[in-house]
Amino acid sequence: MTDQEATLYYVSKQVFNFEKACDYFKSSDLFIKQPETKLITYANELNSFIETKQEKVRDLIFKWWKQQ
Repeated sequence: MTDQEATLYYVSKQVFNFEKACDYFKSSDLFIKQPETKLITYANELNSFIETKQEKVRDLIFKWWKQQ
């Protein structure tokens, strides 16, 4: 198994739907969760990698967008 990473870009934060993005990955046989731990790995502002639940990632995304 190979670890890969991806970056998603959206034209407008007003139309972004995190749940729809997750559903798209699932329907395309792509995963944002690590299969064994069921956690998502993301890099924070210090470039440290953190594992957390999907709900936490959604909350972080919305928090970051509100700051922009």
